[in-house]
Amino acid sequence: MTVGSFQVFDKTLEAMLLGTLGSLDGAVLSGVLLGASYSPDVTLHATYADIVALEISGGDYAQSAVSSAAVTDLLDGVGFSTADVSFGSAVTISGAKYLALVVGSAGLLQNTDRILGVQDLNTDSPVATVASTNGEFTVQTPVGGWFVLARS
Repeated sequence: MTVGSFQVFDKTLEAMLLGTLGSLDGAVLSGVLLGASYSPDVTLHATYADIVALEISGGDYAQSAVSSAAVTDLLDGVGFSTADVSFGSAVTISGAKYLALVVGSAGLLQNTDRILGVQDLNTDSPVATVASTNGEFTVQTPVGGWFVLARS
């Protein structure tokens, strides 16, 4: 199983550049799992309303509070990272295809809350998902963070 790269949404980048997103350093974020019927659209999707209907449900699934959001100055740009996104250590979760990071409080997300982006959790096929049966379900932050804004 191969995990895909984190895709930042266009509207999120625009909000960053316009200064309307707010600081990501220490931001309140949620991890949301989406099923295989979701199709990421980085040009059109912008808010939780664009993904809420495709959020998985059932089992022990609940949105995850994401901690340690940090913006880091790098030699060639600026990076964004968080702690690993944990959905529990003894949980049963099935049908997860994508992780979305959303600005807002887990369990209290509003339709207007901004999506930072998504990561495909299993790129083996368009419908390949990941699951946990009474075990740990954690999405590790990529080495180097979720994304880097690099100098060109």
